[in-house]
Amino acid sequence: SEKPPHCLWIDGEPVLALGDISTVIGKAKSRKTFASDLLLAAMVGSIEIGDRIRGVLPDDKSVVVYIDTEQSEYYSKMSARRVYGILDKDYKGDDLPNFHAYTLRPYAPAERLLVIEHIIRNTPDLGFVVIDGIRDLITSINDEEQATMITSKLMKWSTEQMIHICCVLHMNKGDNNARGHVGTELMNKSLAVLGVNKLEKNEDYSEITPIATRDKEPASIVFGIEDGLPYILSEGDADALRMKTDKKKVVKPTDWDSDQHTDILGRMFANDPQMRGG
Repeated sequence: SEKPPHCLWIDGEPVLALGDISTVIGKAKSRKTFASDLLLAAMVGSIEIGDRIRGVLPDDKSVVVYIDTEQSEYYSKMSARRVYGILDKDYKGDDLPNFHAYTLRPYAPAERLLVIEHIIRNTPDLGFVVIDGIRDLITSINDEEQATMITSKLMKWSTEQMIHICCVLHMNKGDNNARGHVGTELMNKSLAVLGVNKLEKNEDYSEITPIATRDKEPASIVFGIEDGLPYILSEGDADALRMKTDKKKVVKPTDWDSDQHTDILGRMFANDPQMRGG
């Protein structure tokens, strides 16, 4: 049978394909949702972002769906709005007819699974799905039976519908493995696994590292956040940051503006009535 079409490339190397699943893993606060927003935007816009990540979907599979299982509606909407922002669109005035976002936090795990299945089977022209928070679809991440069940379903849906499903998962604190049986199972069955970590030398930036890909592994991608949106750094800037040590800067009084000085003085006087005499 002929190979299913690729839908996402990094540096010209094919990384994700239709009819398959992938996993994005990262520790808490590693900015893995920001990383998945970059992937989503590349897919929604069928564009290349930062000369590194390129998404291409066929016309009859141009619809992209973002499903958030764990965040409140507020944060879920923020994430969806970032996709608009990365594509230089205004979520209030502009329309992205091929992008749909859902938040499933109010539902029980079994219901979430049914809702996702319904979305996947009933969204016309669907091509790419991100499920942020896959562990919220089962009751225990260490239950082997549930892990097999959920992974089998994802593989079945991606194959039957000829779509790509990307799952976002938490990583263990101690090592670089996804949490629990469900993490192990998903990593084993994924076409690609992408890790997201804060840069050791500079925690204001995060790095997307291809941990496992079927073809040649592309280089990692460093991204920062500006005005609430992720942006990809050039290789030169990224290398400089990887080398740089993030020593805490000594704070001098001149580093503060007058508002901050007023604030500090205000707090001093509030805490120490003796200082009020003048």
